[in-house]
Amino acid sequence: MNLFFYVYISVYMLIHWLGGGDGLNASFLDYFRELPFIVFSTAFVIIAVFRYGKSRKYTELMLLTLFCAGLWMSFLTGYYGEFVVTEGQFVDLKEAGPLEWGHYSGLYAPKPSLEFRLEKATVVFSEDGNSVNKIKGVLRVFNNNGIKQLSIADRYNFYHGYLIRTADFGYSPRYELKNREGRLLDSSFVYLRLFPPGTQDYFRLLSPLTYYLRYYPDRETFQLKITRNKDIILFKTVRAGEEAGFENALISLPEVRKWITVRVLNDWGMIVSLFSLLSMIALQVIFIITSAWLRLFQILK
Repeated sequence: MNLFFYVYISVYMLIHWLGGGDGLNASFLDYFRELPFIVFSTAFVIIAVFRYGKSRKYTELMLLTLFCAGLWMSFLTGYYGEFVVTEGQFVDLKEAGPLEWGHYSGLYAPKPSLEFRLEKATVVFSEDGNSVNKIKGVLRVFNNNGIKQLSIADRYNFYHGYLIRTADFGYSPRYELKNREGRLLDSSFVYLRLFPPGTQDYFRLLSPLTYYLRYYPDRETFQLKITRNKDIILFKTVRAGEEAGFENALISLPEVRKWITVRVLNDWGMIVSLFSLLSMIALQVIFIITSAWLRLFQILK
């Protein structure tokens, strides 16, 4: 019974990892919240109860039932949000915009009234500067109970029933777009993946132009390329704050801040399911080890 259950879970995960829309980048736990998986798991548990209920495998049936109950609890009441926050920026989870990187909210999930602000972040790089050893800084959380300061160096923090995890790192340059007379037309921070140094990313504004950037923090310079479709409008290396002219406009990058990814999770049902699944695996391991020792004892006897 358990062998079929484990094979079923493994095949399901493998199919989704290889053929799913998010591929290998998808969150492992997201698959457990999918309705087809929950329905098939429920059907399996019902069949198992009717078929093995008289065999006194009460522990296994109880764990299977807990696993299934946890899935439904997660599906209906679980909450997950993922967003990017830049130094000095406020993010309100009641708004949908900041959660564009990832969001799940069950039908009966509590709506978190949390706001976040990232204070200045400090990054400890490796010797070659191409990887991150540690990120230090303070993430402030605001809600009806007041303000809580969380250390992003800990990566995992618990706050009023929510698991708050900080991960990833990148640069948010601020662009300034002016006309030829120097009048400011637009300015904003854009979070880009410009790390390790020399990595290229891009952003677009309300125009047919695409702005490509590479950032070299040790020299405080950018490699800037502006294109319209496949035509290169501008290709130039500029220092922070230096203006570069193109067509009828001027562009500069006067400031660079750091951003991190924050993941907020409130999902007790998933904890129940994972505990049940790990308990079933542990029981199987204990059974295999015990059986092997008994056979060895009989042989030696």
